[in-house]
Amino acid sequence: MVADRKCRRDYGMFAHLGNKKFYDFAEVSREIVRETERLTGGKGSVTISTSPIILKVVAKDVLNLTLVDLPGMTRVAIRGQPKDMPDQLRNMCLKFIEDPNTIILAVSAANQDLAVSDAIKLAKKVDPKGDRTLGVRVSRSSSLSLISFTQNTLTNTGTHET
Repeated sequence: MVADRKCRRDYGMFAHLGNKKFYDFAEVSREIVRETERLTGGKGSVTISTSPIILKVVAKDVLNLTLVDLPGMTRVAIRGQPKDMPDQLRNMCLKFIEDPNTIILAVSAANQDLAVSDAIKLAKKVDPKGDRTLGVRVSRSSSLSLISFTQNTLTNTGTHET
């Protein structure tokens, strides 16, 4: 995200499309799906890509910030995936979250026991004190529960409905 105080209308631009500006963020979402399918082999593909989809969002009232959306963790490869898929995902995530300047957003299902959350376990591996980790519990009703990590303990800081 790029802050531009002179920006009159928020827009997004994808690196793979050059300088084309998207003012409709529903179209941005559709382009993310199209590019994901192109990079992973099409709709319904079970593969992942290590190639990032780079989206630059320019707006008046945002912070200059880089966000990286990583694939979810899995413990078992499904049909059509390499047997080492869980290791590939783990290594891809570690590549990004090891950087001490990275803020980690560890997303877990609301119905999952946090003690066994792969996202939280991985975050604790590189950020044992939780100084740069935020936990997010997501339910199907789209409510988010923010969790802060302090000295290896979890403290629920409230719920935000989206």
